[in-house]
Amino acid sequence: WGANYYGDEKIVDVNIRRLRIKIEENPSNPTRLVTIWGLGYKWITSKQ
Repeated sequence: WGANYYGDEKIVDVNIRRLRIKIEENPSNPTRLVTIWGLGYKWITSKQ
């Protein structure tokens, strides 16, 4: 793509939001797919 590529900078954020809408009771306060600041995302199972 090159240095001048201006594309989907927020594609991961958008797709995480879409997943949360489908799986979370309250997507604004997620309990299953949580953000680990500075690292990424973590899937929380009911056993944890």
